[in-house]
Amino acid sequence: MCSYSTSDVRQFDLTQVTAAAISASEVVVGASNNGGGMLQLAKDGAIYCARNTQGVISRINDPNELGLACNWEDSAVVLISPTTSRWGLPTFIQSFFSVGFSAEDHCFGEEVAFSVDTLGVDSLLWNFGDPTSGTSDTSTTVNPTHTYTDTGSFTVTLIAWGDTLVDTVVQEIFVYPRQSLDIGPADTLLCRGDTLVLDASDAFSTYLWQDSSTADAFVVFDDSLVYVTLFGFCDTLTDTIQVRFDDPVVLDLGPDTTFCQGGSITVTADLQVSADWMWNTGDTTFSIRRTQTDTLIFSALNGCGPFADTIIIEVTPNPDSSFLPPDTLNCFDNAIFLTRPDNDSIMWIWSDSSSVEVFEVDTTMTVWLAAFNDCGFSVDTFTAVFNGEIKTELGEDTVICNEDSIQLWGTDSLASYQWNTGDTTDTIWTIPGETENYIVTIRLRECELVESRRVFAS
Repeated sequence: MCSYSTSDVRQFDLTQVTAAAISASEVVVGASNNGGGMLQLAKDGAIYCARNTQGVISRINDPNELGLACNWEDSAVVLISPTTSRWGLPTFIQSFFSVGFSAEDHCFGEEVAFSVDTLGVDSLLWNFGDPTSGTSDTSTTVNPTHTYTDTGSFTVTLIAWGDTLVDTVVQEIFVYPRQSLDIGPADTLLCRGDTLVLDASDAFSTYLWQDSSTADAFVVFDDSLVYVTLFGFCDTLTDTIQVRFDDPVVLDLGPDTTFCQGGSITVTADLQVSADWMWNTGDTTFSIRRTQTDTLIFSALNGCGPFADTIIIEVTPNPDSSFLPPDTLNCFDNAIFLTRPDNDSIMWIWSDSSSVEVFEVDTTMTVWLAAFNDCGFSVDTFTAVFNGEIKTELGEDTVICNEDSIQLWGTDSLASYQWNTGDTTDTIWTIPGETENYIVTIRLRECELVESRRVFAS
């Protein structure tokens, strides 16, 4: 209060419960010989005090503070001479109609709650600045909620009507994205010497790795169990990854190998580092034995990549001991053709020192064929006896008169004859008046020929 008689300003604490306590709280915050006047709360929140007939106006800068802390200023406003203060000050309307609302930033997927903090409101119209939400973008309720369709900044507009007055207030709110965290597969294999950068970066987040570092990325260069905690505006997440480094695989199955039939070789894959491995044959041991021609491939896979080595095993067959046909007796004059086996691993020599594939035999002889290679040699023989061809032919079946007879004869004087009539000469006469099938067996050395001729008597 401002006292005219004493020209001072006194403060009372109206928060006290009783009148006596309020009276006892009196504090003189400003005293002056200047004349007193009216107090007026101004738009800037300070209380001004008129000083009748004086060229100054006093001011309480912080009227809500207790005691001298209210900051009394005796000559706060100096008037331009000859102007002086009067008893009062211009009227200041302290209660304009003004609307306001409150809302907090939220995470995507959550409802944002809005509340009006002004009394005397007759009706409201909210616009949440989210046109994608369709009809949900507006509301006329006092304390609405809205779930935003996206993240980012949104402009909320509130229009409020009270009595004959209207006020509009605009406020920005921010919808934060949900946090996500994935620093890689749970188990990761790399090659020794490589590095792995694990990226945990996410908007509106901080990080804490297992070594207490706080960057958004972590570099791994040795076997490690790495874990990180992400602290975001919306979520707190953790992720863990086991990183292991492998050494390159060195493989050497040895040179390609050739050995003789009946021998064997043991091939060993000397794997010195950790890797998944397999043989192309399906074998499940590091060492395998082979006795036949084969191609072996050993494959290994680890964090340094795929590796493989191949060894070709060739078995040279021993020369066969029997590769010519059995000895033969040739009862005809046709030549005999001998064909040697087709085997590139074996060299062949005939008895005439040639190595032709087909050897011709056209007279009685013994032929040998030699086969040899790095694994040994063998010789086989073939004897062909050319007996000479039997030329006799008795002719076609014949019809003769009942009283007639014809002569049947053989033409090879060196052969022997045996007729079914019992005759052994090379020539016989048919029996007149008889129909007969005349059969003769002709022998020339080791060869034999059977001929027949039917004679019909009519």
